[in-house]
Amino acid sequence: MNFDSFSDLTERAKDYIENMVPYTVDIATDKNGKVRALAHQATVGALAYKKLVAQKYLSTDDSEKIAEMRQGCFISYF
Repeated sequence: MNFDSFSDLTERAKDYIENMVPYTVDIATDKNGKVRALAHQATVGALAYKKLVAQKYLSTDDSEKIAEMRQGCFISYF
């Protein structure tokens, strides 16, 4: 996406960014590191799965083990 037509909000947003969900800042930052937009909300994510399918493809249906598998993805921000 071309952000050139958006204002540089980096300085004005510096006090707010640390309290924001990281992916909302990432998607609003251009390739030069300038914040070009701010989200007014972030939808909480959830993970649901069928135990039989998880057992087949993940070799486990244990919720703790599946939680460990998802570490490092955006869901862990919540």
